[in-house]
Amino acid sequence: MCEVLRRGWSWRRLLVPLAALASAHGLSASRGAAVGATAFGDKHGPPNASARVLYLHGFGTHEPQFCPVFLSLEHILGKRFELHSPCYHRDKLEDTRFDSTLNTLREDAVEHRPFRAVIGYSVGGWLAALFQERHPDLVGRVLLLAPAIDNYKRNWLGQEVDGGVAAYVDELKKLPARPTIERPTWCLHGDKETDGGGSAPWRVEAWADANQKMKLDILPGVGHAWPGLVGSEIFREAVEWSVDQGSPP
Repeated sequence: MCEVLRRGWSWRRLLVPLAALASAHGLSASRGAAVGATAFGDKHGPPNASARVLYLHGFGTHEPQFCPVFLSLEHILGKRFELHSPCYHRDKLEDTRFDSTLNTLREDAVEHRPFRAVIGYSVGGWLAALFQERHPDLVGRVLLLAPAIDNYKRNWLGQEVDGGVAAYVDELKKLPARPTIERPTWCLHGDKETDGGGSAPWRVEAWADANQKMKLDILPGVGHAWPGLVGSEIFREAVEWSVDQGSPP
């Protein structure tokens, strides 16, 4: 039987069988307030407009709409929500600028409607955390999937940086390595993660310990590649929670 190492709003660590997660839906209504339920609405759109969900992809992807995480989100959310997944890269990866991406997302949310949920994978998870820290009024809930944090320290500290990537590295150095969690956040992270792919579990555990609004589940046997996990029950439940359709157990 698969188990999940859970830590979060209750500040307790316990092992929970994955099979038990499905029964948690029946407790959603009574436990919502205890785990950060929100009455977040789409106040900038017409009453019949679909609520918006923002998905931020992993680094190196130029077509996020074909990624396993996006396809699974599309399947789970269906037509209930408007799924928005812009590519934050430019033609060259080293020309990526996260700060300007955050500004563009803010402008989009203000012009149209705030995001019911912001979901991010890997570097996209870090970017999602940055966005909710900078603009908490534009975000309902946050779901982080294998977030890659401490990016400058893990990849560039002490390394010689040539002119081609200097601006990119300088931006990583200036932006918060572990954003403060301002909105209710659920994070799923594998115990097989390493600094070579995303972030070692101890980094994310320390980040969660420092943020009361962040709940962390450590998934056994899971590394940084997620295609097999996106169809699991815990992934589906986390997605439903992120759009305010339930509360985590």
